[in-house]
Amino acid sequence: MFKAALKSRVIRFSLLIFVIALIAIGLSFYTLKPPPAAQLTAVVSTNLGPLTLPPAGSWAAFPNSTLRPAMLADPTQWYGNQLYIFDYSGGEFDAERNELIVWGGGHADYSGNEVCTFALSTGAWTCTPRSVAPYAPSSPGPNETKDTLADGNPDSRHTYGCLARVNLPGWDGFFCHGGALWQGGYPVNGTWFFHRDTKTWEKLPPRPLWGDSEYGATSLATFATFDPISKRVLVLGKNACMAFDFAAKAWEWKGSCGGGEYEKSAALDPERRLMVVMGAGGVNPEYGFRVFDISKTPWTLVRSTVNGDQTPVTTRGTGLVFDPVGKRYIAHTGGRNLWVIDRDTWTVSALPGAGADPGPMYPSAGNMGRFRYVPSTNGLVVVNSIDSN
Repeated sequence: MFKAALKSRVIRFSLLIFVIALIAIGLSFYTLKPPPAAQLTAVVSTNLGPLTLPPAGSWAAFPNSTLRPAMLADPTQWYGNQLYIFDYSGGEFDAERNELIVWGGGHADYSGNEVCTFALSTGAWTCTPRSVAPYAPSSPGPNETKDTLADGNPDSRHTYGCLARVNLPGWDGFFCHGGALWQGGYPVNGTWFFHRDTKTWEKLPPRPLWGDSEYGATSLATFATFDPISKRVLVLGKNACMAFDFAAKAWEWKGSCGGGEYEKSAALDPERRLMVVMGAGGVNPEYGFRVFDISKTPWTLVRSTVNGDQTPVTTRGTGLVFDPVGKRYIAHTGGRNLWVIDRDTWTVSALPGAGADPGPMYPSAGNMGRFRYVPSTNGLVVVNSIDSN
């Protein structure tokens, strides 16, 4: 299911202008002042062009937003069920192209390594070609679980929160470090970059050991976000906090602050230099909510609790973004409601929604990076299933 949440009546008028501009000249722009931060309108859409926008604070659904038709059919089932491309996997948002990006699968679920994007301007999913299946699901083996396939591309993996959108000179695409590889599910120290302009992969250096063993340097689940100030990707891994410098193409140690390889999401407040990692507190209570001060090395854990409703903290796979207009964090755990986390009081409150029910998150694994902020519309997008509208 594809959904986009947009702010207020003023912004909905702005969006209409945005859509007309895309149809007429292929450009997007934002012309009107955003509304008060508390107002949100949710939109479920496959194509913003013909969209009749709903009242503020309500959900609306568009048909024909399924991802599966864009994925290459696999009559042999050597790749596994395409449904599982979302298993313990996330995504990112390309603000320059106005596209939601998803990449995942892995472990014993799905071996396809295609990258799929949903363009808000056209309402269409497209997927890159996938590598030849490394082996049939009926014949797994430890020696066949590899970070790099024979064609030089990355093997499929549970991506959790590893995807981070980057737009720097020479680096236009997304970053991912770690993950649970198809088919054995082993954690990995591999680091990859998908160049969106050329649709090619580049393997980057693995993180240094920094005193860990080879296994200790691997991560099953990582949580990453791009920092526009330092121009680095910030990563919380199994045994370390770290940053990747694209200018030097090198890793930087930022502290021994790992823990909690569960379904979580990360969001960055670039003004206050705070990185929030949240989710799965019901099964991983010690690490359900953490706030790191990233302004110096090592990073400092400045908070580990929130006030108010704990639903987005305890839920596995909570989607989390920072809203730069409202100066707040917004979370989604499925259904009509959103959750607002006040960055001053660290209090969670519900933001009720009406209209069509968006439905539950992807079972067990949740949203993670498939719930994203959209700068051009000052809104939100999320996808939960490859088969639902």
